[in-house]
Amino acid sequence: MYRIINQKSGNRKIVDKTLGILAAIFAAVFVLMLLATAFIPSLYRFKETLNQSVFVVFAIEMGIIVMAVLRYIFFREKATVLTGGNLELSENQITANGQDFSVSDLRKIRFIGNDIKGDFRGFVTKGTDNTLMITLNDGTEKSWKFEQTEKHQLKNEKKILKKYCDAGLLSESNYENILNNTNYY
Repeated sequence: MYRIINQKSGNRKIVDKTLGILAAIFAAVFVLMLLATAFIPSLYRFKETLNQSVFVVFAIEMGIIVMAVLRYIFFREKATVLTGGNLELSENQITANGQDFSVSDLRKIRFIGNDIKGDFRGFVTKGTDNTLMITLNDGTEKSWKFEQTEKHQLKNEKKILKKYCDAGLLSESNYENILNNTNYY
């Protein structure tokens, strides 16, 4: 049994995009003001005023960059992962968030990722970057992000995965990559 992860869609991408756009705008203004001072002779007499303005724009630009860096370092993954239910694999069905999908109703199964929670070779992972994608016989596609732990790994489900592979639902390469514990995409 694996925990299903619900990602919070929210303001994170909007804020990051806004900070990026603001940084780009102020960088462009900064460069244009420097170029105007250097290459337009009639503006040379306003050199002191332009230099002060360039300094203000530069200070704002650095403030935006510092905010973006601090946001990335301290608030990167906090409060974005919420558990939403369970994912169970059995020989006859897949159960996700209380919905049962019979193997006979499935056209294709695909697992993406190989993120196992823990500390591996110096990298600490949350184990939440794994996705199960299924395609139903009617063409409907569904996907769930789920958590793998050292105790609950896909490669431990060898018998069930082999049955999916033999039924033509899971590709041979996806099956072998899961068992070899490599990244399966």
